[in-house]
Amino acid sequence: MVDDEDVVRNFVETVLARHGFQTVSAAGPAEALERLDSVPRIDLLLTDVRMPAMNGVHLAREIIRRRPATPVVFMSGSCDDEYRSLTSEPLLAKPFRIPQLLERVEIALSQVTDRSDAIGA
Repeated sequence: MVDDEDVVRNFVETVLARHGFQTVSAAGPAEALERLDSVPRIDLLLTDVRMPAMNGVHLAREIIRRRPATPVVFMSGSCDDEYRSLTSEPLLAKPFRIPQLLERVEIALSQVTDRSDAIGA
């Protein structure tokens, strides 16, 4: 779970934990990539799109390059043309409700495949 906003990151982490998911969270892409090397398995990348230094789509591409079967859920409070030009992946729009979050996570986990084409890696 990667989001540069503490409130969002803590909320999502708490919701997922209460529903039986183990989470590893990061405050940004650099921290996420550092943690990736120490985590033996990642079932899902849940990432904000707009973050300083590297956006969520570029982060997803790098994680998928390293771990090709990783499903991705993107979330954002705003969706612009840049995002749409980078990927056709569905977007979880902020603010979202708990059922919406859980539904997107479950759908993504149920569709585990080689993600390199979908994200344009």
